[in-house]
Amino acid sequence: MKFKALILASAAALAFAASPADAKVIVNPDGSQPLVHWAVLESSEGQMPAMQRMAAENVAPYAAKEDGTYILYGGVDKAHPNIQRLLEIYRDQDAYQVHRGSEGFRQYQIARATILEQLIIMEADPFLLMSQDEGTGTVVRMRRTIVHPEALDDYKAALRTMIETAIADEPKTLALMATTEKGHPNIIHTLEIYTDDAARETHATGRAYQTFVAAAAPMIEEEQEIENLPTTITLSSKP
Repeated sequence: MKFKALILASAAALAFAASPADAKVIVNPDGSQPLVHWAVLESSEGQMPAMQRMAAENVAPYAAKEDGTYILYGGVDKAHPNIQRLLEIYRDQDAYQVHRGSEGFRQYQIARATILEQLIIMEADPFLLMSQDEGTGTVVRMRRTIVHPEALDDYKAALRTMIETAIADEPKTLALMATTEKGHPNIIHTLEIYTDDAARETHATGRAYQTFVAAAAPMIEEEQEIENLPTTITLSSKP
């Protein structure tokens, strides 16, 4: 199974728990886990920029006012520019339905109808969703990792340590968010946001990531990294 394609959209209010160095862990105000999924959209040839404009004009203004819409982050696949992947995080199912039922989203569905070739919603469970308090990123990477089932607990422990350390020590690593596929907990999808290419290089060569790579390598069955086109993502914050 190949992890097909992602968008950007800055969105709305986030509910965060305290974590090291004033970073944010995305959880609901009561401590429960939010609703998470990945949306994979494929446009007709050359029409992804138009689809992005439609989302920016119709969806973003409504999402910014929806308390239960926490995050709509993503990017367009550099190797397959008709494919966009979006990590969506909502308070719960009711909040998701409010988002989908908004006038802006309905207008977006109508506007994109003639250029949307395929839409896949991949259900997921949050593992660890962390970001800095604020910042604007231009570099987005994604990763799909299949972990040997017997090594899953050890892999998750190493991944958690890496994410927490990197967010605490690397201010230009803006977000590291990991989810597991619903029904396939050993398949892990991550979203990484950096201020620029230099920040990504700092992370990739840094202590936290290199320690993680050394520990995790024997636990991985298969891994795919997705490079996205340059974009602009401003981190969401509480109202």
